[in-house]
Amino acid sequence: MPYADPKKRLERGRRYRAKYRKEINERRNQKRAEDPEKARAYARQYRAENLIKVRAYGRKYMRKVAELPDPTRPEPKYCECCAGLPNGNTAFLHLDHCHVTGRFRGWLCSSCNTGIGQLGDNLDGVYKALFYLQRYSPRVIFAPDLEYAD
Repeated sequence: MPYADPKKRLERGRRYRAKYRKEINERRNQKRAEDPEKARAYARQYRAENLIKVRAYGRKYMRKVAELPDPTRPEPKYCECCAGLPNGNTAFLHLDHCHVTGRFRGWLCSSCNTGIGQLGDNLDGVYKALFYLQRYSPRVIFAPDLEYAD
């Protein structure tokens, strides 16, 4: 076998794909056009078997498309807001950023990310929700350095 070494075989494949990229893409597109249902079924099967890989690629690609900031620290295991594990329909934390400045703020679980967004993504909305909860809560919530509205 001319390329028994796996590294050499991998490099040969890369060179081939780079050289014949146009022909490979045309052949793939032609097969998809001939039987689109088969292509969709294959794509569904691939996504189901490689969900983590597909989501990671989508997150990386969508971050570039949406012009989200690059995180300044790696994704932690727990939400930086509630210290909980990732929840909702996702098995990962969401990149949170300021919509005014575009700066990275932290990593949030789905619940915290949605909650902060629904409160207007600003401190004013969070304070209003805090004051509301304090007004109708049977126990007093202690929050230092805040002026409470009556």
